[in-house]
Amino acid sequence: MTYPKVLFSSKNIEWATQIETFEALNAEFQFNLDACAAAENAKCKRFYTIKDDGL
Repeated sequence: MTYPKVLFSSKNIEWATQIETFEALNAEFQFNLDACAAAENAKCKRFYTIKDDGL
């Protein structure tokens, strides 16, 4: 299978969840932990960074 180059165009592997997506899901699930974030884009007060390896 050939993938479009756009899927591999970023030099950074970290991608933030779109705020609209987060807010829609958070309204139902009330998240209290962002298990894959950076300090600059965390959606919850509690979060794990790539260094913490929340996965």
